[in-house]
Amino acid sequence: MRTRRSAVLLRSARGRSTEPREPVTVRRAPCDRAGPSVPPGSAVAGVVRRPVGHSPGMDEDWRALLGDLPLEQRLKAIAVYELASDRAEGQSFESASATLRAAARAEGLDDGHPWIPAAAAHISAPRGPRP
Repeated sequence: MRTRRSAVLLRSARGRSTEPREPVTVRRAPCDRAGPSVPPGSAVAGVVRRPVGHSPGMDEDWRALLGDLPLEQRLKAIAVYELASDRAEGQSFESASATLRAAARAEGLDDGHPWIPAAAAHISAPRGPRP
């Protein structure tokens, strides 16, 4: 077992300072931990919590809405998006939405899931000129 004194002597044997050091007292600020009374939406340890029932806006990435789906359905949804974006890119929101819903039904997915309108908004959004 090493004591503070033996650690000081060991340091001096390695060619470091031979003078014994004074013990250092570390004082920590009182911890302000957020308990269960933290209101939703406030930042706690760098994490922002959304209130329950808050639906993300259409401008957010539609893939974030796939989080509650099983992996197989997520992969199908991504394939449906790719198929629909090839067919309906630049068309109206209604047309992109109908294309997505039809492709989702064909793949056996729920065509009422919230990712479909978000993906349709992304597909129908105007793009810059292609090179």
